Amino acid sequence: MEGQFKPKTCFCKNCRTNYKAREEKESDVNIAMHLINDAHFDHFDQAFLVTNDSDLLGPVRLLRNTFADKKIKVIAPPYRRHSKELWAAADKRGQNSEEHMARHLLPETAVDENGIELFRRPADYAPLT
Repeated sequence: MEGQFKPKTCFCKNCRTNYKAREEKESDVNIAMHLINDAHFDHFDQAFLVTNDSDLLGPVRLLRNTFADKKIKVIAPPYRRHSKELWAAADKRGQNSEEHMARHLLPETAVDENGIELFRRPADYAPLT
């Protein structure tokens, strides 16, 4: 299961015109289902949740209350902002530090064996200078 990007019409207040955009749907629900399911079937001892989405607060609390032996850590990119409630509900505060994120960044780009670019790290996720 994966999330979807559904089309939606937006309005620009500056130029007063409509434009097409896409809105992400269902990803948080799918993450929550897999997190709880994987804990139930003992597929992990420690989970790392990379998100800013406070909608995952409920599943994180459920996991912590139901599966005391499981650890869950939240890493919130870009590391300049995060859900304080979600971060507080997870194990080990301080995991969201700039130093932690800098040590675990994806490369700026990744290419396949043919030299075709697979992804480019978003500018907001670049290390602070």
